[in-house]
Amino acid sequence: MGVRLGPAVGESYVPEVPSTWPGTKPEWAIYWAHLTIGLRPFDDFQYQYFIDIGAIFDFFDFDISLAINVQGLYWHYELGGWKFQNDREQAIRAQAMGFDLIFIDEDDANADPIYFLKEARRGIDHSRVTRGYR
Repeated sequence: MGVRLGPAVGESYVPEVPSTWPGTKPEWAIYWAHLTIGLRPFDDFQYQYFIDIGAIFDFFDFDISLAINVQGLYWHYELGGWKFQNDREQAIRAQAMGFDLIFIDEDDANADPIYFLKEARRGIDHSRVTRGYR
């Protein structure tokens, strides 16, 4: 019998959420993914980035002017249509300001944060917001 040295293909190992982490587990996974691909906090990206369009983004990647929001399934999809519509409007406002807003659903962030972060950084949004799911 062989020894498993790491995660299977398509599966990411995400360390336990530190007790000092101020956010959610899926946000931690995306934060960790940023570090894993070699990005540095405050130099390359920032967690909880405030911008003057009445928005707080979960992440902002400075090198490619990209905002990322991690979408909790209950809060953003199951709670009601008003939040879903607000997310779409926020993406439109971000584009008007000259940058993109990509959404990463919490189940995707937990399943394979590196893959979904890399996809987001390529401008690919796999979220239910983009697919029109409510």
